[in-house]
Amino acid sequence: MPLSQTPTAIAIDPRRYLMAIHGPAGVGKTSFGAQIAGHYFFHTPNSGVEGVEIYGDPILSWKDFVAKAKEVIDAKKGGFESQREIKICVIDVLGDLFDYAGVEVCATQRFMDKGVAYKFDKIDDVPWGKGYKAAYKLLLRNLGTLYLNGFGILLISHTKERIVKWAGQDLTHYGFNLPPSAALAVKAACGAIGHFIVEERIEKGEGGVILRVETGRSMFWQPTFLRLAKHRLKHFPEKLDLPIDRGWETYCDAFAETVENLRTAKLKTQELTLKQHPVTVVITDSKGNVTKSESVS
Repeated sequence: MPLSQTPTAIAIDPRRYLMAIHGPAGVGKTSFGAQIAGHYFFHTPNSGVEGVEIYGDPILSWKDFVAKAKEVIDAKKGGFESQREIKICVIDVLGDLFDYAGVEVCATQRFMDKGVAYKFDKIDDVPWGKGYKAAYKLLLRNLGTLYLNGFGILLISHTKERIVKWAGQDLTHYGFNLPPSAALAVKAACGAIGHFIVEERIEKGEGGVILRVETGRSMFWQPTFLRLAKHRLKHFPEKLDLPIDRGWETYCDAFAETVENLRTAKLKTQELTLKQHPVTVVITDSKGNVTKSESVS
Protein backbone atom coordinates (compact mmCIF):
# COMPACT_ATOMS: atom_id res chain seq x y z
CA MET A 1 0.00 0.00 0.00
CA PRO A 2 1.57 3.34 -1.05
CA LEU A 3 2.27 6.01 1.55
CA SER A 4 -0.21 8.89 1.73
CA GLN A 5 1.35 12.02 0.25
CA THR A 6 -1.74 14.23 0.46
CA PRO A 7 -1.81 16.75 3.34
CA THR A 8 -4.72 16.38 5.74
CA ALA A 9 -7.39 19.08 5.68
CA ILE A 10 -8.24 21.29 8.63
CA ALA A 11 -10.88 19.57 10.76
CA ILE A 12 -14.05 21.54 10.01
CA ASP A 13 -16.24 19.79 12.61
CA PRO A 14 -15.40 21.27 16.04
CA ARG A 15 -16.75 18.08 17.65
CA ARG A 16 -13.88 16.08 16.14
CA TYR A 17 -11.36 17.29 18.71
CA LEU A 18 -10.05 16.01 22.00
CA MET A 19 -10.91 19.09 24.02
CA ALA A 20 -11.29 20.05 27.66
CA ILE A 21 -12.94 22.85 29.60
CA HIS A 22 -12.52 23.88 33.22
CA GLY A 23 -14.14 26.44 35.46
CA PRO A 24 -15.93 26.94 38.78
CA ALA A 25 -19.14 25.11 39.68
CA GLY A 26 -22.22 26.66 38.09
CA VAL A 27 -20.45 28.59 35.34
CA GLY A 28 -22.12 26.56 32.56
CA LYS A 29 -19.67 23.78 31.65
CA THR A 30 -22.25 20.99 31.64
CA SER A 31 -24.76 23.17 29.76
CA PHE A 32 -22.04 23.82 27.15
CA GLY A 33 -21.59 20.07 26.64
CA ALA A 34 -25.33 19.41 26.59
CA GLN A 35 -25.77 21.86 23.70
CA ILE A 36 -23.56 19.75 21.39
CA ALA A 37 -25.55 17.75 18.85
CA GLY A 38 -24.74 14.05 19.13
CA HIS A 39 -23.34 14.23 22.68
CA TYR A 40 -23.19 11.30 25.09
CA PHE A 41 -22.34 11.93 28.76
CA PHE A 42 -20.29 9.64 30.96
CA HIS A 43 -21.31 11.46 34.16
CA THR A 44 -19.97 10.85 37.66
CA PRO A 45 -21.34 11.80 41.11
CA ASN A 46 -19.57 15.19 41.11
CA SER A 47 -20.85 16.22 37.68
CA GLY A 48 -23.26 19.09 37.11
CA VAL A 49 -25.94 17.18 35.20
CA GLU A 50 -28.72 17.81 37.71
CA GLY A 51 -31.26 20.09 36.06
CA VAL A 52 -29.60 19.80 32.63
CA GLU A 53 -31.16 17.70 29.87
CA ILE A 54 -28.53 15.29 28.57
CA TYR A 55 -28.11 11.92 26.89
CA GLY A 56 -25.81 9.57 28.79
CA ASP A 57 -25.32 7.23 31.72
CA PRO A 58 -23.86 7.43 35.24
CA ILE A 59 -20.34 6.10 35.72
CA LEU A 60 -19.47 4.91 39.22
CA SER A 61 -16.22 2.99 38.63
CA TRP A 62 -13.48 2.39 36.09
CA LYS A 63 -15.16 -0.84 35.01
CA ASP A 64 -18.39 1.11 34.38
CA PHE A 65 -16.50 3.49 32.11
CA VAL A 66 -14.73 0.75 30.13
CA ALA A 67 -17.96 -1.22 29.68
CA LYS A 68 -19.98 1.82 28.57
CA ALA A 69 -17.19 2.97 26.22
CA LYS A 70 -17.24 -0.46 24.58
CA GLU A 71 -21.02 -0.21 24.15
CA VAL A 72 -20.64 3.18 22.45
CA ILE A 73 -17.93 1.87 20.11
CA ASP A 74 -19.94 -1.24 19.27
CA ALA A 75 -23.00 0.91 18.55
CA LYS A 76 -20.98 2.97 16.07
CA LYS A 77 -19.65 -0.15 14.37
CA GLY A 78 -23.25 -1.30 14.01
CA GLY A 79 -24.23 1.97 12.39
CA PHE A 80 -26.26 3.10 15.43
CA GLU A 81 -29.10 0.93 14.20
CA SER A 82 -32.43 1.96 15.78
CA GLN A 83 -30.73 4.41 18.12
CA ARG A 84 -29.47 7.98 18.30
CA GLU A 85 -26.11 8.67 16.62
CA ILE A 86 -23.26 9.70 18.93
CA LYS A 87 -20.63 12.16 17.70
CA ILE A 88 -18.84 13.25 20.88
CA CYS A 89 -18.27 11.63 24.28
CA VAL A 90 -18.45 14.01 27.25
CA ILE A 91 -16.63 13.12 30.49
CA ASP A 92 -18.24 14.97 33.40
CA VAL A 93 -16.17 15.19 35.55
CA LEU A 94 -12.55 14.50 34.64
CA GLY A 95 -11.30 14.41 38.24
CA ASP A 96 -13.63 11.54 39.16
CA LEU A 97 -12.59 9.48 36.14
CA PHE A 98 -8.94 10.01 37.03
CA ASP A 99 -9.68 8.80 40.58
CA TYR A 100 -11.39 5.70 39.16
CA ALA A 101 -8.29 5.03 37.05
CA GLY A 102 -6.17 5.37 40.18
CA VAL A 103 -8.26 2.78 42.02
CA GLU A 104 -7.94 0.42 39.04
CA VAL A 105 -4.16 0.90 38.93
CA CYS A 106 -3.79 0.09 42.63
CA ALA A 107 -5.97 -3.01 42.26
CA THR A 108 -4.11 -4.41 39.26
CA GLN A 109 -0.50 -3.18 39.35
CA ARG A 110 2.57 -3.41 41.55
CA PHE A 111 5.32 -0.82 41.70
CA MET A 112 9.05 -1.34 42.10
CA ASP A 113 10.88 0.42 44.92
CA LYS A 114 14.46 -0.50 45.76
CA GLY A 115 14.17 -3.72 43.80
CA VAL A 116 11.00 -4.89 45.55
CA ALA A 117 7.49 -4.96 43.99
CA TYR A 118 4.92 -3.35 46.27
CA LYS A 119 1.13 -3.11 46.09
CA PHE A 120 -0.41 0.17 47.25
CA ASP A 121 -3.94 1.08 48.37
CA LYS A 122 -3.77 4.65 47.02
CA ILE A 123 -1.85 6.13 44.10
CA ASP A 124 -0.84 9.03 46.38
CA ASP A 125 1.31 6.56 48.33
CA VAL A 126 3.22 5.24 45.29
CA PRO A 127 6.73 6.73 45.39
CA TRP A 128 8.18 9.07 42.75
CA GLY A 129 4.77 9.86 41.28
CA LYS A 130 4.62 6.48 39.53
CA GLY A 131 1.02 5.95 40.62
CA TYR A 132 -0.14 9.21 39.06
CA LYS A 133 1.72 8.36 35.87
CA ALA A 134 0.14 4.90 35.64
CA ALA A 135 -3.32 6.39 36.23
CA TYR A 136 -3.10 9.13 33.59
CA LYS A 137 -1.58 6.73 31.06
CA LEU A 138 -4.51 4.35 31.61
CA LEU A 139 -6.97 7.25 31.33
CA LEU A 140 -5.48 8.68 28.13
CA ARG A 141 -5.12 5.27 26.52
CA ASN A 142 -8.83 4.57 26.91
CA LEU A 143 -9.84 8.07 25.80
CA GLY A 144 -7.56 7.55 22.80
CA THR A 145 -9.46 4.38 21.92
CA LEU A 146 -12.71 6.34 21.77
CA TYR A 147 -11.04 9.05 19.68
CA LEU A 148 -9.50 6.59 17.21
CA ASN A 149 -12.94 5.05 16.74
CA GLY A 150 -14.21 8.35 15.39
CA PHE A 151 -15.58 10.11 18.46
CA GLY A 152 -14.76 13.58 19.61
CA ILE A 153 -13.96 13.94 23.33
CA LEU A 154 -14.96 16.73 25.72
CA LEU A 155 -13.44 16.58 29.19
CA ILE A 156 -15.16 18.70 31.85
CA SER A 157 -13.12 19.60 34.93
CA HIS A 158 -13.55 21.77 37.96
CA THR A 159 -10.88 24.46 38.19
CA LYS A 160 -8.13 24.04 40.75
CA GLU A 161 -6.44 27.17 42.01
CA ARG A 162 -2.72 26.94 42.77
CA ILE A 163 -0.53 29.64 44.29
CA VAL A 164 2.59 30.37 42.21
CA LYS A 165 5.48 32.67 43.09
CA TRP A 166 6.43 35.41 40.63
CA ALA A 167 8.63 38.44 41.31
CA GLY A 168 8.13 37.99 45.05
CA GLN A 169 4.34 37.88 44.73
CA ASP A 170 1.82 35.13 45.39
CA LEU A 171 -0.31 34.74 42.26
CA THR A 172 -3.19 32.35 41.50
CA HIS A 173 -2.97 29.91 38.59
CA TYR A 174 -6.17 28.31 37.25
CA GLY A 175 -6.03 24.78 35.82
CA PHE A 176 -7.45 21.26 35.93
CA ASN A 177 -8.46 19.69 39.24
CA LEU A 178 -5.78 17.00 38.81
CA PRO A 179 -2.32 16.29 40.21
CA PRO A 180 0.26 18.47 38.35
CA SER A 181 1.79 15.61 36.34
CA ALA A 182 -1.63 14.37 35.22
CA ALA A 183 -2.72 17.91 34.33
CA LEU A 184 0.35 18.32 32.10
CA ALA A 185 -0.31 14.99 30.37
CA VAL A 186 -3.95 15.86 29.66
CA LYS A 187 -2.93 19.33 28.47
CA ALA A 188 -0.48 17.81 25.99
CA ALA A 189 -3.12 15.38 24.66
CA CYS A 190 -5.82 18.00 24.08
CA GLY A 191 -6.28 20.00 20.91
CA ALA A 192 -8.29 22.69 22.67
CA ILE A 193 -8.69 23.77 26.31
CA GLY A 194 -11.11 26.44 27.49
CA HIS A 195 -11.16 28.26 30.82
CA PHE A 196 -14.71 29.29 31.75
CA ILE A 197 -15.21 32.11 34.25
CA VAL A 198 -17.86 34.32 35.82
CA GLU A 199 -16.78 37.95 35.64
CA GLU A 200 -17.77 40.12 38.60
CA ARG A 201 -17.38 43.57 40.01
CA ILE A 202 -17.32 44.56 43.66
CA GLU A 203 -19.89 47.06 44.91
CA LYS A 204 -20.66 48.52 48.32
CA GLY A 205 -24.29 48.07 49.27
CA GLU A 206 -26.43 49.56 52.00
CA GLY A 207 -24.81 49.63 55.38
CA GLY A 208 -21.38 49.15 53.81
CA VAL A 209 -22.08 45.53 52.82
CA ILE A 210 -19.70 44.36 50.07
CA LEU A 211 -21.55 42.83 47.11
CA ARG A 212 -20.20 40.76 44.21
CA VAL A 213 -22.21 41.56 41.09
CA GLU A 214 -21.97 39.32 38.01
CA THR A 215 -21.12 41.30 34.86
CA GLY A 216 -20.90 38.42 32.40
CA ARG A 217 -19.51 34.97 31.63
CA SER A 218 -16.59 34.26 29.34
CA MET A 219 -14.52 31.43 27.92
CA PHE A 220 -10.81 31.84 27.27
CA TRP A 221 -9.03 29.72 24.63
CA GLN A 222 -5.48 31.13 24.71
CA PRO A 223 -3.04 30.60 27.59
CA THR A 224 -1.36 33.02 29.93
CA PHE A 225 1.08 32.48 32.77
CA LEU A 226 -1.89 32.18 35.14
CA ARG A 227 -4.46 30.40 32.98
CA LEU A 228 -4.51 26.90 31.47
CA ALA A 229 -5.95 27.22 27.96
CA LYS A 230 -4.92 26.40 24.39
CA HIS A 231 -6.18 25.95 20.85
CA ARG A 232 -4.33 24.19 18.05
CA LEU A 233 -6.35 26.03 15.42
CA LYS A 234 -4.13 29.00 14.53
CA HIS A 235 -5.45 32.45 15.38
CA PHE A 236 -8.46 31.15 17.32
CA PRO A 237 -9.87 34.00 19.46
CA GLU A 238 -8.50 34.44 22.95
CA LYS A 239 -11.85 35.27 24.54
CA LEU A 240 -15.49 34.55 23.70
CA ASP A 241 -18.73 35.40 25.46
CA LEU A 242 -20.41 32.49 27.27
CA PRO A 243 -24.19 32.90 26.94
CA ILE A 244 -25.67 30.21 29.15
CA ASP A 245 -27.95 28.83 26.42
CA ARG A 246 -25.70 29.43 23.37
CA GLY A 247 -22.17 28.72 24.54
CA TRP A 248 -21.53 25.93 22.04
CA GLU A 249 -23.10 27.92 19.20
CA THR A 250 -20.82 30.86 20.02
CA TYR A 251 -17.80 28.56 20.00
CA CYS A 252 -18.83 27.00 16.64
CA ASP A 253 -19.30 30.42 15.03
CA ALA A 254 -15.78 31.43 16.09
CA PHE A 255 -14.42 28.08 14.91
CA ALA A 256 -16.02 28.41 11.45
CA GLU A 257 -14.80 31.99 11.06
CA THR A 258 -11.25 31.01 12.02
CA VAL A 259 -11.21 28.08 9.56
CA GLU A 260 -12.48 30.34 6.76
CA ASN A 261 -9.82 32.95 7.54
CA LEU A 262 -7.11 30.29 7.45
CA ARG A 263 -8.35 29.00 4.08
CA THR A 264 -8.45 32.50 2.62
CA ALA A 265 -4.94 33.23 3.88
CA LYS A 266 -3.67 29.94 2.39
CA LEU A 267 -5.18 30.71 -1.04
CA LYS A 268 -3.64 34.19 -1.04
CA THR A 269 -0.24 32.71 -0.15
CA GLN A 270 -0.50 30.17 -2.96
CA GLU A 271 -1.45 32.88 -5.48
CA LEU A 272 1.45 35.08 -4.36
CA THR A 273 3.89 32.16 -4.56
CA LEU A 274 2.73 31.33 -8.09
CA LYS A 275 3.22 34.95 -9.20
CA GLN A 276 6.70 35.11 -7.69
CA HIS A 277 7.74 31.68 -8.96
CA PRO A 278 5.96 30.95 -12.26
CA VAL A 279 5.69 27.34 -13.36
CA THR A 280 7.34 26.36 -16.65
CA VAL A 281 5.25 24.01 -18.77
CA VAL A 282 7.25 21.86 -21.21
CA ILE A 283 5.55 19.89 -24.03
CA THR A 284 7.50 17.13 -25.81
CA ASP A 285 6.84 14.86 -28.74
CA SER A 286 6.88 11.06 -28.65
CA LYS A 287 10.68 11.04 -28.95
CA GLY A 288 11.17 13.40 -26.02
CA ASN A 289 12.01 16.45 -28.14
CA VAL A 290 10.76 19.76 -26.72
CA THR A 291 8.07 21.22 -28.97
CA LYS A 292 6.81 23.98 -26.73
CA SER A 293 7.89 25.68 -23.49
CA GLU A 294 6.11 28.50 -21.69
CA SER A 295 5.81 30.03 -18.23
CA VAL A 296 2.46 30.01 -16.45
CA SER A 297 1.80 32.43 -13.62
